[in-house]
Amino acid sequence: MTKADVDTSAELIAAVRDASVREINIGPGDYELGGIMLQFEHNDVEVHGHGEVNIRKGGLLTKANNLLFTNLICHAGYHDPDQDDAMQIVYRVYKEGIRSEYIEVRNCEFYTGADETFSVWGGKHVKVFNSIVAKGAVNAGHSKGNRGKGMLIGVSEDVHIEGCYMHTNIDRNPMINGCYGLVIKNNATWNYGHAGLGIYSEYMPLKDALITGNHYRRGPLTVDHVQYGMLIDHDTKYASRSHNIVFENNATTLKNRNRTDPSKTNVVQHTWKDGTPPISFEDIVANAGANKGNVAKPNPPAPTPPSPPAPPAPKPEPIEVQVSDKKVRVTVDIELI
Repeated sequence: MTKADVDTSAELIAAVRDASVREINIGPGDYELGGIMLQFEHNDVEVHGHGEVNIRKGGLLTKANNLLFTNLICHAGYHDPDQDDAMQIVYRVYKEGIRSEYIEVRNCEFYTGADETFSVWGGKHVKVFNSIVAKGAVNAGHSKGNRGKGMLIGVSEDVHIEGCYMHTNIDRNPMINGCYGLVIKNNATWNYGHAGLGIYSEYMPLKDALITGNHYRRGPLTVDHVQYGMLIDHDTKYASRSHNIVFENNATTLKNRNRTDPSKTNVVQHTWKDGTPPISFEDIVANAGANKGNVAKPNPPAPTPPSPPAPPAPKPEPIEVQVSDKKVRVTVDIELI
């Protein structure tokens, strides 16, 4: 495995483009990309931040398989606000339908996207753990609106989002637009705008989904008429084909919405089970983000082996004592104090 240790923006860009590099270790500091995305086009690459690593005016784009990202902080910012995500996991070549597969993100932070800040569009076998997606851009000039959103998951398979903290996004915390096999587990969302989690099956159905243990809390950005952290929209193309969606132990309420027929509320087949999330909101927040847990930290020094036990003291030799005309053998144990 070829490793690259980088400390400048130029070194980082070069390491990502180098087909021989399989592990990129980024030292602490600010890395300004000048409005471009780092495009990962080579398979089997790990990217680890060490200390506080801030990637600014750019983002990460996966076009390969088997990638791991840990301990990175990405602040989106591009010349074209319509292409402004801090992280995109997408089709390698969209028209050919080649997916980016086996992508894992751990203990990273993503901010200030003008559209969504983090997107999984056409991904397969994607895992995002203990990360932050927050603070969608304000007045960014995007064609969909001036306020940035959180996370989008669409046209994907086998996506797992767990232990993440999403906050101060106008929408999409996350938004699901079609997925086969989805887990949204033990996440915390605060200060969402129009909605927290949303299900809109416009491009493909949502099938075999478990949405459990999540918290949705209102904040200053939450508009007055929103009273639901989770929303299912039935007035979409593939809503009638969505099924086996289980909601359980979520600290929020659920709303079914159909814009054309308000009485039509059972198109999406789902199960709702009330309960309390097993992990508190505060504990989820405390463990999300860079430099948390045991991610991307150097191995601790090997422990000093214990000293070997002292050898047992030799047994004392018998002492012969002459008593009268007989010999008596006496053994004496002496203890030093």
